[in-house]
Amino acid sequence: MVRNKSKEIVKLTSLLGQGSICDGDFVSPGSARIDGLVNGSVRVEGTLILGASGVINGDVEANAVQIGGNVNGNIYAPEHAELTSEANVNGDLTTAVIVIDENAKFQGKVNMQVDVTQASAEKEKSGLFKKSVRKVKPVLEDKAEALEEDYIDIDEVVDDEETDEEFIQRIINEV
Repeated sequence: MVRNKSKEIVKLTSLLGQGSICDGDFVSPGSARIDGLVNGSVRVEGTLILGASGVINGDVEANAVQIGGNVNGNIYAPEHAELTSEANVNGDLTTAVIVIDENAKFQGKVNMQVDVTQASAEKEKSGLFKKSVRKVKPVLEDKAEALEEDYIDIDEVVDDEETDEEFIQRIINEV
């Protein structure tokens, strides 16, 4: 657990440490802290904390963000956005509540016309992880064909009717 500046305790489910590099999209089912480099978009279901050494070269989507590093891309945080004194953001920001420290660097536009309840409902309806899972499905189908095993049914692996939480829990139970 990490305590952010607003004294709210955030339970982290993902961590990308300092010196780590992620070339591609970063997706987390809960809250996450990034102190490394991400060359791709970042989608976090809960709160994203970007440490002072963290760099994101891509768009960010999270319920809330606390930015202490560099973001080169647009940020969508319908609930809350905080740019600390170390923040350097180059991109547009969409949020309902914004806090910008006097030493933060921000180049872009701010859109505060966000209906938080509508944004949450749309995210739940669309399924944050279904998009990622659908990208994986063709790869799994190719692997299933390569294995030529009758017992692998790709539709059992990825169920479009299954909620994100059910999918994640099922995969964890199978491992």
